[in-house]
Amino acid sequence: MIFRNEYWFLSNFYPCKIEYKGKTYHSAEIMFQCCKCTNEKDREFIRSSFTSSEGKWRGRQVRIRKDWNEIKVAAMYDVLTLKFSQNAYLLNKLRRIAGEIVEENTWGDTFWGQCNGEGQNHLGKLLMKIRDT
Repeated sequence: MIFRNEYWFLSNFYPCKIEYKGKTYHSAEIMFQCCKCTNEKDREFIRSSFTSSEGKWRGRQVRIRKDWNEIKVAAMYDVLTLKFSQNAYLLNKLRRIAGEIVEENTWGDTFWGQCNGEGQNHLGKLLMKIRDT
């Protein structure tokens, strides 16, 4: 499924408020990008983004923690858990989706989703895990 229209809420770019340790994040994408950082200055640079796209861009401008590749799936799970636990309406919508959730994309992301039917679909798997727990 493409995370647009009725499934737009599944996208990390979907605007929603997430609170964590006294800070507010305006999307899962912005919070996820903050997880890459090793210092508060960089996290705040990303967190202050007005849009998810800006947050993603800012996440490419900071020094990434050395263990990022080892922890990024766990970080995404934590972010998504907060997103859906703090937004009951979104959690209810997620729970109404039956079957497999696949983040289909056209930009070649075969780690978080699938492109042309190929990919690991980590994002879809994490969403199903949250839905099913």
